[in-house]
Amino acid sequence: DGTDENFHMLLKAYQSMRPEDFELFVGFFIAEKRDINATGRDGRSVLDIVKTHRHGVEYLEILVAAGAV
Repeated sequence: DGTDENFHMLLKAYQSMRPEDFELFVGFFIAEKRDINATGRDGRSVLDIVKTHRHGVEYLEILVAAGAV
């Protein structure tokens, strides 16, 4: 459907993983030179989406620590 592969992988990981597992995933994601700032078709990054979720603070911190802006 034209969705960026990096965005799709990161979003699905965020939606399905506990924070500690997400942190491990993000480490592997970055090690593979994946784009932590990839955007969806609407122009939003996973960080943008996480910022709107009141229970997303731990995930937000993980993304920012990994270089998401």
